[in-house]
Amino acid sequence: MKNLLPVLSLMLLAACQSGSITPEGGGKSFCGVANPIQDLPWLKAAIEKSSEETDYCTPWSVTQGRYQGQTVYLVSLSGALCCFPPNTIYNCQGEVVFSRNAEEEAKIKDKKVVWQKQ
Repeated sequence: MKNLLPVLSLMLLAACQSGSITPEGGGKSFCGVANPIQDLPWLKAAIEKSSEETDYCTPWSVTQGRYQGQTVYLVSLSGALCCFPPNTIYNCQGEVVFSRNAEEEAKIKDKKVVWQKQ
């Protein structure tokens, strides 16, 4: 009985740590790719832009979440000349779902930061 308690504790801990986001694309990952940061061309290009040493708006972080049943990516921008919407939400194809809408952004569930500028 004493040996059962540690096993049950580990199982409970593992269950609590698993996310509630369900991957799309047959279990590969979100948006049907193994690594969205590397495998979604539009997202990879946006992140690579952040390595440019400029004062313009560049991506600061990327947050993955669920909005109306689909995986979305919230790309937050930062920079000295950043005067347009800091948060734009994209679908898997890189199309804008919405931007500058705090009410809709609050509806994004299961948010998880998947990349942040170092």
